[in-house]
Amino acid sequence: YAGLPVNAAAQLRADSWQPSLLTLPEHQCKPHPSTYGFRGVGNLYIWQELDPKSLELVKIGTHIRWQAQRREIWMDGRPHPDEMYPHTWQGFSTGEWEGDTLVVTTTHLKAGWMRRNGLALSDQATMIERFIPQGDDETILHIYMVQDPVYLDDVFFKSNGFSKRRCRVLRNVRGAYRSRAWRWDYDVA
Repeated sequence: YAGLPVNAAAQLRADSWQPSLLTLPEHQCKPHPSTYGFRGVGNLYIWQELDPKSLELVKIGTHIRWQAQRREIWMDGRPHPDEMYPHTWQGFSTGEWEGDTLVVTTTHLKAGWMRRNGLALSDQATMIERFIPQGDDETILHIYMVQDPVYLDDVFFKSNGFSKRRCRVLRNVRGAYRSRAWRWDYDVA
């Protein structure tokens, strides 16, 4: 665990974890949580959903094909719900623009993992992400910072990049107008 800000509880849990756990039927179809999914396999699709009357941005949707990891990033200024709101694999995400950078805050995550080697995250983990377009408008740098008072002593940083491939335009899906959709292929650079 060199270089990872894990505490003694995280190390103990990881050391006692057995990979055979993933062979049990109830664990085979667990999707990757949003704290891990962007680092996994599959193409990332990103689209905007606009209010049909005002054409204001309501949310940004993301979808990673592998395990159908679909996420909503609310852009309409709504607050995060109280602690009793259900926790999900993708959590509850809100976003705001800082210049050209999309900054996303995610709470209400189910207990998951930092890595699929037993390094766990609790349901108290939160994540802040930055999606930063690069100068060529064809790549995005994705930086995410995870905090967890149960298993981390400090912020856990990860980063990766995506390169853009144009997709078809989607309109009037579930009653909302969707502007251009983009497929972003994972870049291991």
